Amino acid sequence: MVYVLPMWCGRCHVDCERGDKARAREVSMFFYGSVLSLIYSLFLWYCSLWPILIVFLTFCVMFLAQNVVKGSVLENSGKPHRRWVKASPEGVDFIPPSTPAVCEWACLAGLFLSALSAICIGQYVDVPRGPYSNGLLLGVATAFFVLVSINGVPRSAPGSAAWRLTPKGLLISPYSQYRAFIDWSMKPQVEGRAVVNLQECVVVKDWRGSRCYLPIMGLPMSYVQFRRLLSFYSTHPKLCQEIASSKGAGRVCSLLDS
Repeated sequence: MVYVLPMWCGRCHVDCERGDKARAREVSMFFYGSVLSLIYSLFLWYCSLWPILIVFLTFCVMFLAQNVVKGSVLENSGKPHRRWVKASPEGVDFIPPSTPAVCEWACLAGLFLSALSAICIGQYVDVPRGPYSNGLLLGVATAFFVLVSINGVPRSAPGSAAWRLTPKGLLISPYSQYRAFIDWSMKPQVEGRAVVNLQECVVVKDWRGSRCYLPIMGLPMSYVQFRRLLSFYSTHPKLCQEIASSKGAGRVCSLLDS
């Protein structure tokens, strides 16, 4: 088995059609999560549980931001792709908007700061005494969650290519710590969607049965669209050479938009 992301967390694997539906459901789930966090925050404010209130208010803002950003990515997947599919000397680059990556890091940073604030405030501010009311346990658990989540987030500069199609194959995360390459001779096919290390990934399987889990965060592309793209070049090896030509980006966009 080949993994682009290091496997420290389990994965849930579904096919492309169900993966696209799950992606849409997650947008709604983030909205409902923000509403529930806000309601619980009002209860915490009424009880003067300030340390815990800080964490849940941060969750509320984080869920709402993820709802807006992921909803925008989902909406853009149905629009023409020429805005983020660019020709390069090596082939065709997939350059996602920088907003999703910036939002991901901002949410993790805000959550970590809220965890530290909850721990500090709980030790120095009088709060109603009760089990875990000082926020120490929640703060430590939240900080641990953030530190673990950071390991799964691809680290690359905003505006850099997330994927690159070349005449020889597919280059994954060329500017991040998860750089990997899939050769066209391996006949890669998109098998579906998986959640690996809390990151949304495309599952790509080659003719030997080996699987790669490719992060798709921020890319305005559906799983069905990527399956159509990869299947075309896997089954038309003679056309792979035109990827690096002036026709490459045009054909890629037509395959995604069809």
